[in-house]
Amino acid sequence: MFEETVASVFRSLGYEATVTAYSGDDGVDVILQKGKERIGVQVKRHRNSISVEQIRSLAGAMIVNDVTKGIFVTTSKFERGSARTIDRLRVRGYPIELIDAPRFFDMLKLTQIDAPESFEQVDIQRCLSSMKTIDEHQRNLLF
Repeated sequence: MFEETVASVFRSLGYEATVTAYSGDDGVDVILQKGKERIGVQVKRHRNSISVEQIRSLAGAMIVNDVTKGIFVTTSKFERGSARTIDRLRVRGYPIELIDAPRFFDMLKLTQIDAPESFEQVDIQRCLSSMKTIDEHQRNLLF
């Protein structure tokens, strides 16, 4: 399930991630927590573009679920006008980040490091390089 994949990626980025019940989830598919930060993630596996109305719906779900931020992850793209909508919502205190298919795929690549069979097989330089890349990406990821 795509929700589980999204949760796994955010866990790799240091968040506690909980996939909500699939029915009656109040518009949030994954809840992320890191410290006092609580983020609601809406996940859509679609071929069609995500509409501005769907983004507004996430803003309403943020209120219902008492989250401080929202993230919308999709396997497609966002309609024109989406950037203007999230700017308006951010000004009103409802920050939402949009993650389309190419951006999510980049996140997935950054967080999927092959696990070695033993410690002796660990390429320390590769690990350090990957951790630096993930750390830089994480700083830019959320606001």
